[in-house]
Amino acid sequence: MYSAAFVATNTYIVDWLAQYRKFSLGAATALLLVASGIGYAFYVLGGALGERFGRQRVLIASAALAAALTIAFYFASATWLVWAIYVLVYQVTNGTWSGTGDAYWAESFPTRVRGTAVGWLGAMFTGGLIIGCAVWTVLIGPLGAVTLLIVGGGFAVLQFAATFLLPHIPPAQELEEIAT
Repeated sequence: MYSAAFVATNTYIVDWLAQYRKFSLGAATALLLVASGIGYAFYVLGGALGERFGRQRVLIASAALAAALTIAFYFASATWLVWAIYVLVYQVTNGTWSGTGDAYWAESFPTRVRGTAVGWLGAMFTGGLIIGCAVWTVLIGPLGAVTLLIVGGGFAVLQFAATFLLPHIPPAQELEEIAT
C-alpha cells in the first residue's frame, strides 16, 4: 500500500503539479528537491520516534498523516500552502515512514530468515510501485487531477488500515529479546 501511494506523492507529483497546478517544471522539481533535502532529518526523526514509542505506532501515525495531508494538498490553493503541505507529505511518506519502517522490517524477522524476509518485502515494494503506476496510468486520462486523491490518498488510507494488522513490537528491545 505504501509504495502504491508513493507513486502519486513522490514520482508523478512533478508532472501533476505542472499539468494541474500550473507550476513550471523547474518550480515543481525545486519543490521535490527541497522536500527531499529536508527529508534527510526525518529519516533520523522517524527512527528516533520508533525507538521511543514503538515502530508500529509511528507507522500508523505516518500513514494517517499521509492520507490527511494528501487530501489537504489536493485542495490547497495558495502556492505557499502547496509548498508547506507537500514538504510535510514528503516527510511522512519518506522520512518517518521509511526511517521507522526499515528498522521494523529487521525487528519483524529477528531470526536467520531476516535476509529472505527483507528480500521478499523489497519485492513487495516493487510490486506496489507497479500497481500504483498501473492505477495512475489508467485513471489519469479520464479523471485528471483527481487521480492524485485516488492513488495517493486512497492507497494511503488502505496503508493506514493495514498498518493496524502489523504486530506491535515494544520499543527499546534488543533483537535477541524480540526473537524469544
